[in-house]
Amino acid sequence: AAILAAVYGLISITGGTIGYIKAGSVPSLVAGGGAGVLLVVAAIGVFYQPTAGLIGAAVLAIALIGNFAPKVLNPSDLPEKQVGNIVAIVMAIGGIVVLVAAAIALFTGSSSSSS
Repeated sequence: AAILAAVYGLISITGGTIGYIKAGSVPSLVAGGGAGVLLVVAAIGVFYQPTAGLIGAAVLAIALIGNFAPKVLNPSDLPEKQVGNIVAIVMAIGGIVVLVAAAIALFTGSSSSSS
């Protein structure tokens, strides 16, 4: 779960940075970068305070799923928005994976494994 949260965090940081570079989107940088950094911190925290780290990763995953789910459910038909549609799918699926892994780890006591 910790590894998945860290990878998801790095993906979020990367996405936020790309959004800023390509579109000049400060909200992408702040939201993607901020959520990504917090996910990496939560992943590291799993090794020191497992319950807090896993809950933090789960809460962040829920927030990101909430952000990207509407875009997945109502994708844009515009050709210039197709990359955004793919990003939304990747981030929503990533959030679900992290959420499920964190929940399993919380309930089984296995925090550093990927399930």
